[in-house]
Amino acid sequence: MLTENKKRPLGILIIAVLLGLNSFVLFPAAVMRAVMPGKFKNPESAWILVILMLIVAALFGLLAVGLWRLKNWARTATIVLAGYLFISISLSLLKQRIFPNPVSWWHFYIYPIILIYLFLPSVRNAFKKK
Repeated sequence: MLTENKKRPLGILIIAVLLGLNSFVLFPAAVMRAVMPGKFKNPESAWILVILMLIVAALFGLLAVGLWRLKNWARTATIVLAGYLFISISLSLLKQRIFPNPVSWWHFYIYPIILIYLFLPSVRNAFKKK
């Protein structure tokens, strides 16, 4: 439980809820792909995709719970994940020579915002042990 002097910042609440929703959506999507393997040309790739989806869903769920409980390891892991995703998307865009349109490439813009937010002193202080 959170104490009186250790409140959860609103941004952390939003990030945790979004990660939790991602996890909540990925689990049934992975199950649907597992029960409908005929939709894939190569059944091996379908199982690899299912396993990857389950791993990502578990990771997002774990991060959501960790952020909700203000665990510093979850903040660090979210920084690493957001950094990786931003670099990955950036390299993909550079490879394709595409400038990200804010409407269709919103995820390109959200990761730097998350990174900057997680490094704010007030947010870092919320994760410090008392």
